[in-house]
Formats: sequence, structure tokens, C-alpha cells
Amino acid sequence: MMNEIELPNNVSNDNLMILDLKRSNDAISEQSTNSPNRTPPIVDFDKDETTIIEKFFVFLNHVLIQISLLSFLEPMLFFYYIVDMEKSLFYEQLDSFVIHTLDLFHENTIQKIKNQAFYPLIFDFLIFENIYVDSLYNELKHNSEFSQIEQEKLINSLFEIAFRFCYIINIINIFYSLTIKYFFNHKIIPMLFHHCILIIFIGLYEIWFFQNVVLKYLPWSKDEILFYIFQCVWLKYEEHFPELKNVEQNITMSCNY
Repeated sequence: MMNEIELPNNVSNDNLMILDLKRSNDAISEQSTNSPNRTPPIVDFDKDETTIIEKFFVFLNHVLIQISLLSFLEPMLFFYYIVDMEKSLFYEQLDSFVIHTLDLFHENTIQKIKNQAFYPLIFDFLIFENIYVDSLYNELKHNSEFSQIEQEKLINSLFEIAFRFCYIINIINIFYSLTIKYFFNHKIIPMLFHHCILIIFIGLYEIWFFQNVVLKYLPWSKDEILFYIFQCVWLKYEEHFPELKNVEQNITMSCNY
């Protein structure tokens, strides 16, 4: 009877020992888990590696989207805004330069030349020799029209080159973005919206920079251009009319930039 009573106590003691041993093992396992020098499991390592790879490919997607939008923005700004502005500015500067050349001759000097006896004889001689400005005008006009056609061909070819790259990079970007979406389930629309907003502000800044900096910068002043052209034209005429050297005193002209 006594043995039958002690048996449950022995079993109970054994259970307590097993429970204490289990708790000790759990504590050791927890310390090992929280230890900074522990070796991470393979699953976590693969997860971290996958995260790094995903970030890398998403970063490339950002780069492609930005280049795609820039490849569209830059040609649009150049061919539909900057070209017209530069052409208009060039002709404004040219008109100003032509008007500035008239300041080389004072009114008194011009009037003295007109009052000379040889002045009308010069034009009589030109008419007698059938030397008219019409032939020079027609030749220059023909060359101008031909050059304008060639210039339009050049602009069209540059336009095709610029937008050909735009088409190619955007097609690559579309396929790449869909691939990122398929493998990593990354949201494309928010990322595209972010870059569209960014490219709009980049375009506004470029317009501001062009209007306030580029258009106002002139590599040469009107006086410098006039001085350079005067020397080059004078030296060219001296080759055909050496007598022009007689009206030079203490100057040395040069046509080197």
C-alpha cells in the first residue's frame, strides 16, 4: 500500500525534473538567439540578399525612367523652344551690329565725300562697265535658299536622331518596369508619377536658366565683332588693292582670332 502511494510522487518528481531541464534549454536557446555573435540562419541571409537585389533593380528602374523622360524633354525644349529663341536672338544681335557699323563714318565725312567731283564719276563708271548689284544679290539669294534647304535637312536628321533614342529608351523602360513589377511586385505608377513631377520642375528650371543666363551671354561684344570683321575685310581688300596700304600709318592689322 505504501508503494502504491509513493509511485505518483516519484512520477511527479520526474516530471518536475524534465520541466526544469526544458526551461534551462529554452533559456540557453534564447541567449544564443539574442547573442550578437550568432550566425544568422540561411533563410534570413537569403531574405537579406533578395532585398539587396530588389533595391538594386528598382534603382535601375528609377534611372531608366529618369532618362526616358529626359530623352523626351530635351528634344522638345531644344527643337520647339530654344532653336526659335536662338534664331530670334541672333538676328536681333545682327541688326544691332549692322546699325553699329554705320557709326564708323561721321556725317561730316560722308558729306565731304559726296561733295567731291569724283563722287558721281564713280557711279558713272560702274554703270558704264555694266557693274550692277543685281548679280551679286541674286547669287547671294540663291546660296541662301540652298543653304536654308540644307539646314532644314540637317535639323530634320538631328530631330530623328534625338527622338529615335527617345523611342528606344522608352521601349526598354516599359519592358524593364513590367519585369520589375512581375518579379518584385513593385508599384510602378507612384514611381512614374514622382519622376513626372520631377521632370516638370527640371524643364521649368531649364527654361528659366536659358532665358536669364544663356540668352544674355554674348562671347563677343558688338565692338569686338566690328573690329575683327574690319581687320579681316581690310586685309582681304589689300590683297586685291595694294594701294590701300598707303592710307595706313602706324597700325598692324591681323585677322587671327
